[in-house]
Amino acid sequence: MAVQEWKKFDVMRLATVSAAVGAIMGLILGIIVAAIGTSLLPMAVGFGLLSVVAFPVMYGITGFVFGAIGAIVYNFVAEKIGGIRVTV
Repeated sequence: MAVQEWKKFDVMRLATVSAAVGAIMGLILGIIVAAIGTSLLPMAVGFGLLSVVAFPVMYGITGFVFGAIGAIVYNFVAEKIGGIRVTV
């Protein structure tokens, strides 16, 4: 088995992937919140629709920001002490 060392991540690529994952998770959570909210309080349909739209946007933006920060920190630390070794 070959051992690879991950020394650097592309910041924009990692931020974009983190944003996409966050948006998908936000959509799932938004649907769950909408379903539970409207089943408990039928007059809260507007809140349910808002959560389906707002959660993916908020989670996507948060995922992008923290993905970029994480990549920048990882690149800095990996340069100083070495990257993660992965057996492929």
